[in-house]
Amino acid sequence: MVTVTVVDRNGISRRVDLQGSDSLMLALRDEAGFEIAGECGGFCICGTCHVYIARSEQAAFSPPSEEESELAAFLQHYGPDSRLACQIPLASVPEGLTIHIAPEE
Repeated sequence: MVTVTVVDRNGISRRVDLQGSDSLMLALRDEAGFEIAGECGGFCICGTCHVYIARSEQAAFSPPSEEESELAAFLQHYGPDSRLACQIPLASVPEGLTIHIAPEE
């Protein structure tokens, strides 16, 4: 289990405990009930699980794959802190991480 802070699309911050999911996207959507569509089911083809994680906190994760980077670059709200939550294994998420859910595309 890992405790993270999630800032939703309305700017409301909430600490949540996540466990039992393979990816950050599934944990945020299915366990914590955040509005993340995850339309492609985690196959990195839709971008509906777009989140922001401070670059300084991304060192805990593998860098984005070429596939993730290419897809994210086409998102309207893409920025230097952009990641696709479906591509982040929940097991790699550090305790205390802050995640901002990106505006809906």
